[in-house]
Amino acid sequence: ASMQMVSYYNLLESNNIHLENVLEWVFTEYLQREYHCPRFRVTFPSENMTYAEKCTLIITAIETVLKQFSLYVKSGEIDFELVTMSSSPLLLKDVPSLLTHKYVYGVDGEFIQMTSLLFSDQCLLTYVKRIQSEGKSYTCLFDLLRNEEIFLRDYPKYQEPSLRYLEQRELVSVGEDGRIKLGNTKKIGVLIDLYKNEVISRWHYGKEFQAIIRDWLDAGILKESNGLLSNPEVNYFNYLLNRTEYDNGLEIRNKYVHGVQQVNLDEEEHKQNYFTLLRIMVLLAIKINDEFELKELLGRGGELDNIG
Repeated sequence: ASMQMVSYYNLLESNNIHLENVLEWVFTEYLQREYHCPRFRVTFPSENMTYAEKCTLIITAIETVLKQFSLYVKSGEIDFELVTMSSSPLLLKDVPSLLTHKYVYGVDGEFIQMTSLLFSDQCLLTYVKRIQSEGKSYTCLFDLLRNEEIFLRDYPKYQEPSLRYLEQRELVSVGEDGRIKLGNTKKIGVLIDLYKNEVISRWHYGKEFQAIIRDWLDAGILKESNGLLSNPEVNYFNYLLNRTEYDNGLEIRNKYVHGVQQVNLDEEEHKQNYFTLLRIMVLLAIKINDEFELKELLGRGGELDNIG
């Protein structure tokens, strides 16, 4: 991610485009023009600053954007006097969302059982002697069933209850001839997204998926939360910025806010820190733009199938 950020930054620079100017345009012009929200007030680093100065300023930019967005979500406007009066940092987990029921996570228990049977490389259902004798191997049952014709007779009797469990939940189907196939593709799609990414942004799923998610929420298989950032994103940002959750975090924000980096003359370290902070700012711009876009689409009658 760091290499991508530097490469992208340099590519823009070679075309006489400064990423800082793009970000400032997003918050001060683009969002207001596209979604009729108030203009954010935010200043980004200029070219003639040192990287240490740039780091200090972009940390301020990150915090003021989050505070202004939070005020807009809560009251529908940005009270800039309140922004200037607030001196305490805003916890990332407390930044609200324009949406409701935004993020969905798996819950220990049945979710773990379903995903382990389908996607874990430790699941014994992955290993079929007949397939292995042909010199083939697969990482999980899901991959096995996608690529091979598998039958109940391929498994010992003691493994049949696990297959029937998946069949009852429509994750596999068992034909009259005993052939096992993958089942409901939409249910499997939701599960594999959660298994790989720990979270799904619910409103990026179309209408046909919403019933599945709703049923699993009602059954306690899934749980939901709200906020601009998902739990994994909050953890990632906290690791980079502060000591809120991790004792071994990079603490980039804390170092500049508390003046520790004022005595550090290593410009290369400041440069690396700056590109990390710039990456966070880009991610926040994407997240906030996504909020406005989803809010607008849902406000037009919930056209979920049109959401990418």
